[in-house]
Amino acid sequence: MRGRGYIDQINDDWDGTGNPKKKAASDDGTPIRLVLVDDADDNERQSFDIGSGGTLKSVFNDYADRRGASLRTLRFSYGGSTLFLSSAGGKTPEQLGM
Repeated sequence: MRGRGYIDQINDDWDGTGNPKKKAASDDGTPIRLVLVDDADDNERQSFDIGSGGTLKSVFNDYADRRGASLRTLRFSYGGSTLFLSSAGGKTPEQLGM
């Protein structure tokens, strides 16, 4: 297992360049798919469907569980910015412009 891998959270409209495409926020309650990519292995991707009102904390926890890792050993980022559990964990993807 890789330690302290930085994980880039990207939406399902990722264009393959590492730059997420912006989507308009949906008010219809449509689930949002987040694809987590391990920057040490670009081929390692895991998808998570989250309701528009779901928080990132649930995604972070589910990802750590799937990898059998502690959240303390993982770092998440989006659009070049680190997403800290303390500040981003309680927010929805829509609130962060994903």
